[in-house]
Amino acid sequence: MTDSESTTNPNPCTIASWPSSRRLTGPKHYEVAINLNNLAALKHAKRNFAEALPLYQRALAIKEKLLGTEHPDVATTLNNLAVLLTAMGKREEAAQLYARALAICERTLEPTHPKVAGCHRNLERCRSVSLRTRRG
Repeated sequence: MTDSESTTNPNPCTIASWPSSRRLTGPKHYEVAINLNNLAALKHAKRNFAEALPLYQRALAIKEKLLGTEHPDVATTLNNLAVLLTAMGKREEAAQLYARALAICERTLEPTHPKVAGCHRNLERCRSVSLRTRRG
């Protein structure tokens, strides 16, 4: 599933299956982190930022514990959380997470990997908006 598919056409099975997958796998299982991330993306797409934030944070905590802090999947969740924080107007916090995601991607992926370019683009966009806001 692509990022755009997960936000524009959320899979109702994912949402409905989250409580049962959590019961079957335990609250710290990777599948729970994926479901939390997907549910957060849905809440984000519906502009329900207050509900999306703790879901992304829980998904990140589970992934960091299971995969370590230097895994590309952790970088993806950091990026997702940064996108949310940007939408909430918390650009400085977002920039820190974008920078962390970029650093992970640069250390773990090939320089030509699309995630590296995406992280660069997101960080630069966030920084340029922050600079314009400060000057404006």
